[in-house]
Amino acid sequence: MQSNTNPAIDTRVPYRTGWPILPVLPVEESHAEITTYFRNPGSVELEICSILKKHSLNHHDFGLCHRLNKGVPLDGQRPTMRIISEKETDSKEARIKAVEEIKCLFERENADVAVEIILSEAYVGFDTDIILSTERDLILQWKSLWTKIEKTIAIHDYLTLDLVRRGEQNRPTFLIGARDANDESWWSTTLPMLRKMVPADIDLELCFLDSVELTGSARRDSVDDCSYLSIGASCGNRGGTRAGTLGGFVELERDGRPLGQFGVSNCHVLGKGIIQGVSDLSVVSPADKDHNKAVSDAQLDIDKKYDRIKDLIKTITDIPSKIPLLELQLDRLHLRMRDAMTVLHLNRRIGDLFAWQMQTTKNDTFDENYRKLLESDSMHDDTYRWALDWCLVRLGMPQERCIDNKALMPDENGKLGIYAPVTEYCEMDPTENYDVVKYGRTSGRTLGVVSAVPSVVRLTANTTDKFGAPTLCRSIVGNKRHTNLFLEPGDSGSLVLLNRRGKRNAQIVGLGFGRNYQISYMQPMDLVLRAMEKKTGAKVTMPTFAGLATSSQDQRRPANSKA
Repeated sequence: MQSNTNPAIDTRVPYRTGWPILPVLPVEESHAEITTYFRNPGSVELEICSILKKHSLNHHDFGLCHRLNKGVPLDGQRPTMRIISEKETDSKEARIKAVEEIKCLFERENADVAVEIILSEAYVGFDTDIILSTERDLILQWKSLWTKIEKTIAIHDYLTLDLVRRGEQNRPTFLIGARDANDESWWSTTLPMLRKMVPADIDLELCFLDSVELTGSARRDSVDDCSYLSIGASCGNRGGTRAGTLGGFVELERDGRPLGQFGVSNCHVLGKGIIQGVSDLSVVSPADKDHNKAVSDAQLDIDKKYDRIKDLIKTITDIPSKIPLLELQLDRLHLRMRDAMTVLHLNRRIGDLFAWQMQTTKNDTFDENYRKLLESDSMHDDTYRWALDWCLVRLGMPQERCIDNKALMPDENGKLGIYAPVTEYCEMDPTENYDVVKYGRTSGRTLGVVSAVPSVVRLTANTTDKFGAPTLCRSIVGNKRHTNLFLEPGDSGSLVLLNRRGKRNAQIVGLGFGRNYQISYMQPMDLVLRAMEKKTGAKVTMPTFAGLATSSQDQRRPANSKA
């Protein structure tokens, strides 16, 4: 946080200056038409350039736009002149002076327009990295501070609390995601209190976050092979609006009798509608919205092909050589129409909800291992529990569809070439890193690394707390060589697998359920399976227990890291 002699100028964070007080990052940006607000936009832009040059602020770009938090309606909101500055020539004092002068310029123009100068790194979004198992000091700092921090921020509508590394310098940072991040009390009271509590070599960062759930805000472009129900398939309630991921499969038995195969997803994907009384028990794959999108896309493609054929027919008399091309286009049209009919009439019902749970639980195994590893007292008292968000679907599919419980995994040389049955699960060491992979409805196959410290996520289910109960989970950051994001909207319910070379059986370590921008969250799979057994009174016979998971071998920072 930064102090400021002019309270009208926003200097709360070191990488951004503006007027008036700006919405807390991240924001969504949309274009605003400059001629709507300025009579002579060309001269205004020239004067802005002159002001920036006067204060030696080099800039990548500037433009008029709306910069608002997710969910804030556009109507009645003032636009912002957003200026992206270069770090090499940046200074806080120069930014303050430039903002004040640009503000005066807009007042002379009678333009109700905000001003924002932001460093390019902050504009594109800070890189986020995990805490390594070798960083014992940070692991101990988390253990000693997180409950104190949580109790301090509990009066606010926060959703997540993480210890990560952030930014170009890869500094350790307590990162808080909150719905009410724009409330002045965070900045005037709570963050200063936390600053006194947290060591100076660990940063504090508050970001806006409206939800951790990842259902249905993204749509797939197509529907996969209709004959298979694979791990990572799209799923939803019949007639529902949500869409998420069918992560994989389990088998149960009770009193020695097999109960069959069950699909696994999140409760907030399939069970929330039941809890709220707006959905029935039937589950479909693909989800309604994905199926409707596939049908619509198929019709558009057929219309385009039909128009192409009509154009060719008009030229056949004059150019007979186009007859083979016409025949080819007709064949393609017939194939596309056949595929479209298959999708349209697909029996998508895969079964009914069998059991679901969205609540908290103790994790005695984790806590005991944590205590032994750190040679200290228990990690937390009984008021801090672990997140549970799962559901089971009793599968009952038509004969034309079959289950594909395999994942494409790397061979001994690191090349994708093993179709490994997903039939085992592992426990995780509390302070180790793990290379993981998931298959999801939206983003497909993504790679990530599990952090050596857990995260706090607030759950609203089964609690009388105003803002929800703080719960623990494991956090994952996407492998930056492949993707920055491990989970995307619609990926909730994905199984998280160990990404180990040469394994003939894929091993499950977690069930993904949410995200705070670059940080994804999962529940340990051993905890989920124990909860399933307790809830259903049945025994999980598949996947089978394969012991302690193999941790990541490479504990070095990337070459471009400055930590």
